[in-house]
Amino acid sequence: MHFKNILFAACLGAALIGATGAAHAGTSFAGAGATVVFTQSDTESNQSTGGTASASAGIAREWDTGFAEGKANAIAGDGFVKGYAETSASGQTDDHRSGGSGGANASFKEMLTFSSAAHTGMPGQVTVAAIFDALVQADGSAQASSEFMLAVGPSSGVHFVLSEIDELGDSFDSSVSRLSVSDVFGFRELPYAGVATLTFDITWGDTVLLSMQLGAAGRTLNAVQISSSAWADAFHSGYWGGVVSATAGGVAIDDFSVLSATGLDYRNSFAVAAPVPEPETVALLAVGLLAVWGRVRRARRAGVA
Repeated sequence: MHFKNILFAACLGAALIGATGAAHAGTSFAGAGATVVFTQSDTESNQSTGGTASASAGIAREWDTGFAEGKANAIAGDGFVKGYAETSASGQTDDHRSGGSGGANASFKEMLTFSSAAHTGMPGQVTVAAIFDALVQADGSAQASSEFMLAVGPSSGVHFVLSEIDELGDSFDSSVSRLSVSDVFGFRELPYAGVATLTFDITWGDTVLLSMQLGAAGRTLNAVQISSSAWADAFHSGYWGGVVSATAGGVAIDDFSVLSATGLDYRNSFAVAAPVPEPETVALLAVGLLAVWGRVRRARRAGVA
């Protein structure tokens, strides 16, 4: 089953529809929705221009023969989109198929200007990176998916898809991990990886649209007396990965900038790197370890004596 079928089945309408109006600088949208049996639902959405948008939803229901819950969180901001969805169900429902669901959708749009004073008006190519880090899991009788898309301009884009379907009652188990890229080299599908690059044509001085979209969805299809759960964790997020290389007139260049309308620098990656300890911190840690080792050694000697 394709991701979009799962995503639209997982949640109710408005929370899963991204911003559809004209793209403004730094337009962020976040939507979250959750449902349980008997059509109960919770939804939230938020849109921000020039800032961060976030949304969360959650609902749970317990009845005589079972329990179901769903929850979701989404956040979007400058150069990143995040989403998380989780659901679980147990026992029996009236139609033997309903359960819980959660779905999150985050999107971000920004106009970027690719400038080089020495090459204004010249044709060139730019290679950028897209970064996606997500996990999905489905157990019992459930579906989980996450999808990330990053596009620059009208025709270049990267598309990541992760999905897992577990139908215990039907002995059906399936998982899909896919990465596809469409750019100046054409369309190609690649083995899934957390990083992909795409190359597009540019005329130096042009302004083009960056568009990012992320979805995360989980749905339990609870059959008789089956405990099911699903989660899609894309809160490690999809990131703008920065410029890998650039050319003008077929020659590699380094004297260029990539700026948003607000002056934010998009030349570098927006991914959050793991913190590197300061030299002073490392030194203090070493001193502490030596002190502990010395104390243990003295205690051992005292015990021997």
